[in-house]
Amino acid sequence: MSIENILIAVYLVSLIIAWQAAQPQVVISMLLLLIIILLGKIDAKTEATKLKESIASKLDSITMKVDSIPKTDDIKESFNRDIMFLDRKISELRNEYTVEMEKQYRELARKILEVENSVGEIRRTVGAAFGSLEERLGEREEE
Repeated sequence: MSIENILIAVYLVSLIIAWQAAQPQVVISMLLLLIIILLGKIDAKTEATKLKESIASKLDSITMKVDSIPKTDDIKESFNRDIMFLDRKISELRNEYTVEMEKQYRELARKILEVENSVGEIRRTVGAAFGSLEERLGEREEE
């Protein structure tokens, strides 16, 4: 039982006692005063209820707006995913370039060996040609 109900009960008891002891006009005026007070309380309660509902709806609206804002954890997680993607992409590119450089290095080393072999053959050929030329010159000088 609330205090308001207790106060109304006390007021009604005092009204009954006043009816027994006093004149009916006083009782009627007290009854009218009680009705006015009750109507005021009812109006105040409805206003308070409307105000509570208004505040609750505004709080719900604010809550929905706050919930629509991305959380820092979501942003952090998205940022970490992007960094991991970039890290994997960089690793893949690094591996591709390393493989390509090794391939080019092997090709270059193979070509250098071919050039060295060709130079060796040319030396032998030129050496053999000079040797043959010396022999011919030696034979001509003897003649």
